[in-house]
Amino acid sequence: MSSTTRRQFMIDGGKLVVGTSALAAFLAACGGAASGSAQGTLNYWITGYQPNGANATGKLTDAAIQAYVKAHPELKSVKATGYTADQAGSTKVTQAVRGGTSVDLFRYPTDSLPALIKQGLISPIDDYLSAEDKADIYPDLLKAVTIDGKIYAWPLWVPPWACI
Repeated sequence: MSSTTRRQFMIDGGKLVVGTSALAAFLAACGGAASGSAQGTLNYWITGYQPNGANATGKLTDAAIQAYVKAHPELKSVKATGYTADQAGSTKVTQAVRGGTSVDLFRYPTDSLPALIKQGLISPIDDYLSAEDKADIYPDLLKAVTIDGKIYAWPLWVPPWACI
């Protein structure tokens, strides 16, 4: 039986999610096998997520997770945990990542990555980002998640701009 790691979830999930337009990418928590390997659960933390489709993020995330779990029957489940986009939410996710057991992957603001990297809480994804993946991502988006020459995250989206 194969084992699903958090990195495999990010790689496959990123591809699946782009196809379903639900989400676009995931950030790595740290290296190695996820707490949810073959029969386990991946713990995914999402800013603004409300379960059971209670908000737009919840609807999109729940649909992407459902499709991913269906496509990967070796994985028991993906548990989504929401946190707020403020200092309290940032503290909550940072403490959970430090704890090492309740977070396998998470969405996090790009401008907050350097602090997590400095603390050694996340690992580069360069070894998991294929040439095909890179071809699908605008180079400037990768620059935004590149620190000291290493890529630390899959960019989530391109913010829209408008002129009046």
